[in-house]
Amino acid sequence: MNPFFDSFRVTHMNNDLNLPLRTDILDMALNTELTIDLLLLSYLNIENDKRKAITNKSGGISFKNKIDLLFDLEIISKEEHKEFLLLMVFRNQFLHNIDCNSFTYAVDILGKDKEKSLLKFDDVNFNGDLESRYYNAYRNLYKRTIEVALDKIQKRKKIIEEKVRMLNIQSEQFVYVSDGFFNIIDKVFEICEPKHSDFKGTVELKMKISELLGIEIEKLFSTDEYKQLSIQLENLQSTDKISKYLK
Repeated sequence: MNPFFDSFRVTHMNNDLNLPLRTDILDMALNTELTIDLLLLSYLNIENDKRKAITNKSGGISFKNKIDLLFDLEIISKEEHKEFLLLMVFRNQFLHNIDCNSFTYAVDILGKDKEKSLLKFDDVNFNGDLESRYYNAYRNLYKRTIEVALDKIQKRKKIIEEKVRMLNIQSEQFVYVSDGFFNIIDKVFEICEPKHSDFKGTVELKMKISELLGIEIEKLFSTDEYKQLSIQLENLQSTDKISKYLK
């Protein structure tokens, strides 16, 4: 047996690890990180199920890096960024410091500034003990950050829905104009059909008009620009990627 680990085990077996509180903190932390991931994915339009960075798996970017990225992208404000950071620093004490078994201990470690920031979220209307007030404040902070993230996800969803609606309208408008254009062309071709009663010059004019229309229409549909626009339109009409964020 290793003397160091024997001593460590005996020391901490006798300590109150406060597992119910740590479990509660862990549950809140997992929910927060999942919501943050969904927020990033919705704004960055990432759909790769095997993604490496924005994930809760080993090797993914840290919670702090995620909220820093949200701030850099101007998805969350400076004040919201501070709130997520405050949630994180208290979470880290409970999850990474084996001696941290209460909010009182965490406050002693983190200092008065963090205590003051945390107690801003305390809405208890009676003079409870500090530990209860800290816990209540942390729960409210957690709820606040979740609400912020979910609200932004909903707003992003609405923006995407509006873009999809706009693209659908543009597509329908394009089809409407195209149908109208070809109806006009058909009528012109019909008018240009030679008739027995036409004079020779009239027949020649009609034939020239029909020939010119045929050449120009063929040129129009064979250009690289038209082909590229057709491809872009097909991509815009396909909302499979976007729809994943609307579920």
